[in-house]
Amino acid sequence: MTEAPTGAFIVVGMAEYDHHDDLEHVKRVVPDLCAALASCKLTQRLPALADGGTHLDVTTALRLPPGEQPPETLIIYWAGHGVHTPHGDYLLVRDSPRDVEDDSFAISARHLAGKVAAWRIRHAVVVIDACYSGSSAQEVADLLGKAFTQQTFPDGEPNISIIASCGPFDQVQDGYFAERFAAVVRDGGSSRDWAPGNDYVYPFQIVDEINAEAARLGHPRARHRAIGSPPRLIPNPKAMALPTDDVHTQARRQQRILDTGLRDHFRRAAGGIEVDSTGWFFAGRTQILSTLLTWLDTDHASGLRVITGKPGSGKSAVLGRIATLSHPAYRDLAEQEGALEGAAPGTIPREGLIDVALHARNKSLHDCWDLLASGLDIAPPPDGWRSSAELIDRVTALHRPVRIIIDALDEARRDAILAIATDLIRPLARHQDIRVLVGTRPNAPWMTTPTTPGRGPLTKLLDPEAQHTVILDTDPQTQQDIEQYVTRRLTRTPTSPYVTTPDATTTATAKAVAEASAGVFLFARIVTRALLSRETPLRLGTEEASKMLSGEVADVFAADLARFGDDEQKVRELLSPLAWAEGAGFPRHLIWPTVATALSPTGTTYTTADIDWLLDIAGYHVSESSEDGQAVYRLYHQAFADYFRALATQDS
Repeated sequence: MTEAPTGAFIVVGMAEYDHHDDLEHVKRVVPDLCAALASCKLTQRLPALADGGTHLDVTTALRLPPGEQPPETLIIYWAGHGVHTPHGDYLLVRDSPRDVEDDSFAISARHLAGKVAAWRIRHAVVVIDACYSGSSAQEVADLLGKAFTQQTFPDGEPNISIIASCGPFDQVQDGYFAERFAAVVRDGGSSRDWAPGNDYVYPFQIVDEINAEAARLGHPRARHRAIGSPPRLIPNPKAMALPTDDVHTQARRQQRILDTGLRDHFRRAAGGIEVDSTGWFFAGRTQILSTLLTWLDTDHASGLRVITGKPGSGKSAVLGRIATLSHPAYRDLAEQEGALEGAAPGTIPREGLIDVALHARNKSLHDCWDLLASGLDIAPPPDGWRSSAELIDRVTALHRPVRIIIDALDEARRDAILAIATDLIRPLARHQDIRVLVGTRPNAPWMTTPTTPGRGPLTKLLDPEAQHTVILDTDPQTQQDIEQYVTRRLTRTPTSPYVTTPDATTTATAKAVAEASAGVFLFARIVTRALLSRETPLRLGTEEASKMLSGEVADVFAADLARFGDDEQKVRELLSPLAWAEGAGFPRHLIWPTVATALSPTGTTYTTADIDWLLDIAGYHVSESSEDGQAVYRLYHQAFADYFRALATQDS
């Protein structure tokens, strides 16, 4: 018995007929279609069918040989003539007569469904690319649904997608759909479905991409039906490449930084940018950066440094600056975008300084073990890690300096924060060759609020004597740094109304924002974003300016949401579910709109289209990252989640 490949595809290319017009474009595009599917690491089955065949050829070939194991996943693509008759809808084969009355010399939907069901495939995509295919696809879906209820699948229920190139009464252009299908599979699409964080895409997302162009060109809309949960079978050609094996340990270590948090969290923080913006606007923190970099790169009695401050004070920005510029690829990008211009001596880390950087938000202790081990290229034991001590022994066995950044400790899972601090971070930092730089609020949301800046339950636990804690709230240069940050954003953003404004006006505006921020970079970020969205500069001294530059982070966040006018409620209902997102966030398909619908106080039903609308107009309040091979989204800052959670508590 032959062993099944992971995935396979069958292309039936009916281009030549004895009694019907040949389809020249189908003949031309079938090789491209096969190549595109093969690029998905799928094995071609029954390659002779790509050149078509008679009724006997097709029916014999589509019968799974006795004893042969079917593939785990299968894509069947049928391209050819379809006819709509008083007797039913049929797919034509080479020897189909001019007038088809039954499936003696043509393939009916019942016939095709029976062949697919007999293969007992759990994950499949069936594409019918023919005139009137919407009717056949509908019937195939109904018949397969009934057939699967009578079968037992030991590994779980089947997931089948059926795609028709047109509706039940439409005719299609010879080869058009196959050509577009091959192009999308090979090159990807332009929507958010094809974000680099998505390793795979759903079949219906391919259909959506083709339909977007078909609508512009006047072609019929393709149709999609699913049995069970739609399978994610098609690799996304635009996905960010996974780390590859490299004989050079240093290069491999640096690449792994991306997988443990740097790519998704630290670069954004270091640049002071949003999900829909580009540019590096980090400013200041000169003394703090210099002190931390000196400590990281020299022998010191203590292996721990804690950087803390109130929400929005810029902890992640400092850590992100160090982690990002330690990575060669991002360092080059930063240089190209001018991020290192004017940097003070001693504030730029050397390449390769940081071994691993992880974002602890919603992480468990076990998650941290796995991420640190992966980042340090340490293989886990066969049964997994059983204790922090076991992992720490393996880290010290590397017999080399190790530099670790852990950000957002206060945002780790509630039942894990103390364990991460006491069982992992502090024991790691006791070893001479290990440096651990931790970013955290002084307290987790459920802990006692500190009365002394930077000295809360969590920072006291990490550093009881406060000898190794950097408190951003007390940095005397903070206001000056915020002013510089605002100035950079206002003057370096091409669409900014301040690009053509006199320097004195920009300087006065940046100073006013910095004074109102009271040391909170997040406040400045939100206000600056509002300033950048204006058509004209803000007139200082007006009631509008006074309102914009007053209050706390929650107030300016609420004011920014109010800018959406009649759409404010919709924006709130779509953003608020992310306050409860676990892990790295919600995927925009299914989960996010479903949760938004369930929580909607207005009873609104939301779809992925609504999520895309939100990301288009308010994407700067959202961060995109990747988890389990798909793009996921969360609120840009924990302070935004705190805001929505507080509102929910008040409402309840």
